[in-house]
Amino acid sequence: MKLKIVTITGADDHNNPKQMAELSDKYPFVEWGILYSRSQEGGPRFPSKDWLQTKFATVKRNSSMQTSGHICGKWMRDICKGNWTPFAMEAGAWGQMDRFQINFGSSIIKVDINLFEANLPDPCPTQIILQIDNRPKSIEVYERLKHTGKVAPFYDQSAGIGRLPDKWEPPLSNWQGYAGGLSPANVQHHLTLIDKVVPEDYSIWIDVETHESSRIIFKGNKTMGIFKHKHRWIVIRTIWQYEYGWGVFCKGCHTILETGLPKEQAEQIAKQENGIRK
Repeated sequence: MKLKIVTITGADDHNNPKQMAELSDKYPFVEWGILYSRSQEGGPRFPSKDWLQTKFATVKRNSSMQTSGHICGKWMRDICKGNWTPFAMEAGAWGQMDRFQINFGSSIIKVDINLFEANLPDPCPTQIILQIDNRPKSIEVYERLKHTGKVAPFYDQSAGIGRLPDKWEPPLSNWQGYAGGLSPANVQHHLTLIDKVVPEDYSIWIDVETHESSRIIFKGNKTMGIFKHKHRWIVIRTIWQYEYGWGVFCKGCHTILETGLPKEQAEQIAKQENGIRK
């Protein structure tokens, strides 16, 4: 299994896009998941249109940031009926995002597959991500649309509420996303579980989502955590992006700073970081 992208979802008006771009430069595998909802726009985890079209858009145009737009609420329900127009006209997202994710949730049962397929955007963004859960209809929608080459499955049994599944399901495609309760505290353990059900030559991405009680917190230009914390860097054995070696891990925020290193080098980095961040 190859881990290609780590999506961090939940940036809002409290975040500085310049810091997001700096993190993307240092960690090119990071993708920023931007939540779109007409009713929640401007609230926690749902950025305002002004932030998106001014601060964020300016930085995005001049950076290598990877981005995905996660469509929720009324705009998502319109799309279930094959109507992309309200989202395209009102959200101002076209051209800003590299791909779009449809957060179906329970609305998956209302999807008119024929209308949905007939009205897929053309030209299409790089990719349309379809949320897959334990409802047979979600799998049916993907199976019907995969021939278009425009869609990718995204396994999230919690339907976006951040609850870990009882078990991770095998992928429907050789390029698939996984989410549902993944956090800096548990991601390493659950990647080993996902690896057991994903063939060796398949590629995946994962989504680490913030919750309503938290925000994405930046610490200077060098590191980022989901929660406010005190850094306490230690050396651990790592399996990250399936590079085996030693890594530098923060016990305070459960963030991996470096990975795949010789143990001696990891110890030196941890010592240095602990000196900087007292």
